[in-house]
Formats: sequence, C-alpha cells, structure tokens
Amino acid sequence: MRKLLFVAASSLALLAGCTQSDETSVDPAVYQQTAGIYEGTLPAADCPGIRTTLYLKADKTYNRTSDYLERGVVLDEAGEWTIDNKGVIHMKPLKEAPYKLEKMDGSVRFLTAEGKPVEGELAQFYVLKKN
Repeated sequence: MRKLLFVAASSLALLAGCTQSDETSVDPAVYQQTAGIYEGTLPAADCPGIRTTLYLKADKTYNRTSDYLERGVVLDEAGEWTIDNKGVIHMKPLKEAPYKLEKMDGSVRFLTAEGKPVEGELAQFYVLKKN
C-alpha cells in the first residue's frame, strides 16, 4: 500500500512539473521590454472618457490612474502583473478583480473577461500606447 501511495504521489509531482504555467517560462528580459508607461483614453458611459495611465514596472508591480473626464474623479489602482509566453499580461490588483491585457508592438490592449480582444466600434479605444 505504501508503495502504491508513493507511486501515486510521484506521478502527481511529475504531472505538476509538466503543467507549469506559461508565465514561468517567460524570459525575464520580456518584463524589462514590456515595462513602461502606457496612456490612452478609454470609453465611458457617463463622461467623455477615462484618461488612463498605466505604469508597468520591471519588478512586476504596477500603478494605474484613471481620470474620469469632466467628472473630477481620479481613481488609483496598484498591484502585481505577470506576462505569459503568449503575450497576455495578467493584472492582479490589490483590491479589485483581476483582468488581462494583450502586449502588442508599442501598446497594450484590454481583453474581455474571456481573454479576447474587445470588438466593435469602440475596440480601438481599449488600447493604451507606450510612451
């Protein structure tokens, strides 16, 4: 019985090693290349837009400032981020729900909850450009 348990535990350990997340295999240089300041104006239902500045830091932390235009409301968010080998940036805010972005050439694009790009007339406004 002990032998069977040992074999089962060993098999699970091997499986766990084979199913590493995509982010663990990312070259650390990718974090340096992705780090930077990204800016843009996101669509909003009750104001002209949300001026957004995202500071991705190479130490895998970030800050995001959202300025709701013509409303005088500014929100700050902080947390951690990781990137997987598919170029999907996983945002993990300290207080809000996680969300995803897609790394593009010189910009990042917000993704839906399903991890897909936003579609439709406003799709172009869900992109923040790197400074």
